[in-house]
Amino acid sequence: GGIISPSIGKLDKLPRIALHQNSLHGPIPSDIKNCTELRVIYLKANYLQGGIPSEIGELIHLTVLDLSRNLLRGTIPASIG
Repeated sequence: GGIISPSIGKLDKLPRIALHQNSLHGPIPSDIKNCTELRVIYLKANYLQGGIPSEIGELIHLTVLDLSRNLLRGTIPASIG
């Protein structure tokens, strides 16, 4: 378990986040927008809460985003669509 630390934004060259089924909880930090090389985000099957940060839409290289099976609420931001 644990949280996704806002300091993840310091990993600006990170190409992939694969933290599925890790019992993570809390929000997805908006600082993720600083990971400008991200191509893949797998965060499925955790206990993440809150909304999907619209900043994820700023990740221009992102091709895969899997946030399924979490406790997220709200709408998918238009910036991601």
